[in-house]
Amino acid sequence: MSPKPSLDDNAPPQSHVTGARFSIRVAAALLTLLIAGSPSGSLAADQGPAGAASKEPPAASHQKESQKEKDSHKEKDSQKESEGKASSGSAEKHPASGEGSAPAAPPPPEPPEEPAKKALGSVILTAKLALMADPRLFPYEIEVEIDGARAVLSGKVASAEEQLAATEVVQTVPSIKEVVNKLVATPDVKAALAKHADELITQYVKDRFARSETLKTSGFEVTCQNGIVSLKGETRFQVIALEAAQAARQVPGVKAVNTAGVHLAGTIIKEKEPEKEPAKESGKESSKELPKEPVKEPKKEPAKTKEKD
Repeated sequence: MSPKPSLDDNAPPQSHVTGARFSIRVAAALLTLLIAGSPSGSLAADQGPAGAASKEPPAASHQKESQKEKDSHKEKDSQKESEGKASSGSAEKHPASGEGSAPAAPPPPEPPEEPAKKALGSVILTAKLALMADPRLFPYEIEVEIDGARAVLSGKVASAEEQLAATEVVQTVPSIKEVVNKLVATPDVKAALAKHADELITQYVKDRFARSETLKTSGFEVTCQNGIVSLKGETRFQVIALEAAQAARQVPGVKAVNTAGVHLAGTIIKEKEPEKEPAKESGKESSKELPKEPVKEPKKEPAKTKEKD
């Protein structure tokens, strides 16, 4: 028996409709898979039909979670450190008592106090320093001997006033009750001291010249007398003589610098001829001529006239 024809002859058959529905479903499933695989698709899938806030991508959410974990670990560590410091501070202030608590360590022993060191000095040194502090006695070598409370002075000074001054200075030293003055006053002491000072000045000036690149090859002769330095030699440039004078002026004790003996190379120096002494006759003593007295002429008397008879 043949099937009854449908009322609508233009309608598609039932099998065609079923196949079209299946293909639509498959296409929708594929589209869903494609959308889920892409970042925008996952974002759309997470939003949901109601338009709620989307979730972050898995990588971003993982990073945030790891950052949160790190922050929480840091907070925990800082809390532990603060708790440890507080516990240690409280333990130092209030040591734990009771069972199981370790006994507090005894404090270290204090170092023994060192005895105070005594100052080293002597009466002789005090007396010598007092003599050197006086400008009148500073240049002299004065020896001091101590016998109990008595001081004995020996050496040389230039005058009796300086000899008396030495006694007065030493009497001011504590613990000295008596001064025996054996100093000898000789005027030659000052001359000897001045000569020694001139020798030192000469050596110091030579040392200064030796340290100068310009003056060490100049070959100047240096002498000193009563603090006045004299230079002799030859140079091509007059400025070197000036530099030498300035270097000598820096030496303590120099009163003046004489460069008259330094001449420029190539100049002719006229030396003064020694004065000739008058020749002395041998065997005859020089006699002083006495001043001649003026000869008095006799007065002429007027001629007498003859009387006429």
